[in-house]
Amino acid sequence: MAEWWVCRRDSLQEKTVEITELKAKLHDKANVEEHLASANNKISEYERQELARDSTTKLKNELTETMRTLEDSRSRERQLLEFRNVLAKVIGLEIEATPVPDYEIISRLEKLVEAHQSHLQASQALEAGLRHMASGFRNSYDETMSVLSPLNKSSAEVSK
Repeated sequence: MAEWWVCRRDSLQEKTVEITELKAKLHDKANVEEHLASANNKISEYERQELARDSTTKLKNELTETMRTLEDSRSRERQLLEFRNVLAKVIGLEIEATPVPDYEIISRLEKLVEAHQSHLQASQALEAGLRHMASGFRNSYDETMSVLSPLNKSSAEVSK
């Protein structure tokens, strides 16, 4: 029986050595896994920081572009308001006293354009009539002068 205990003890010692080695391997493996997890966390944190940095840069660029567009838009609006004010002055409209200045400006401009077109048509008709009359008048004038010329010469001789 003592042999059995010795065998059993040796077997248990071998098992203990195996378990201790296994424990050391598991401990090493746990350390490696812990180290890998730590490295993965560091990599993930670095990637998140890079992503955040890239996102921040993109947002800054978009914000800058939006601000530039807004400023351009404000500048164009100022120019349009100045143009409207100058146009209102030219057509004799007090823009501050007008409830709907754009409508008033447009309606007055339409009236001015209509008046101009009417005047232009009348002027063109008058010019065409004068041209026709001018050629007839010139011919009649020349004829009258040719008839009156000998008379004017005779009256000049008589007065001498």
